Amino acid sequence: MAPDFKFVDETTGISTQDQAYERALADSLQCYYRGAEFDFNISSRTQQGACQKACGMVFIRLYHTADVGLLINDQTCMTTCPQAEEGLWRLTEWRILRSVPPAQAEEGFEGATWGEARRRKWEKNYCDPS
Repeated sequence: MAPDFKFVDETTGISTQDQAYERALADSLQCYYRGAEFDFNISSRTQQGACQKACGMVFIRLYHTADVGLLINDQTCMTTCPQAEEGLWRLTEWRILRSVPPAQAEEGFEGATWGEARRRKWEKNYCDPS
């Protein structure tokens, strides 16, 4: 993730720009959700200057328990750019364009958007405050 990483969720209007904020959010999500599976099905790639943009569907399964959680299907675009000083590619933007209902309902798992998953983590914090 690039230091100036930008996250935009067009479905909720959420927009952030800061690697530190997103890392802190990811850490707090680990306290609320017990695990996650992630898959990205790329449908198009484009070159934008030195950067590459890949768009498609992101599929996320977030677990509260082994058999209860959220299913997220979002149409998204992710942009990566080379960081010359390090010779590495960094994620510079993740943009959610729209949410798609899960193709098949699963017992114990509810369909949700990534924006909803981010909001729900505030409902109950499983982290030990000590």
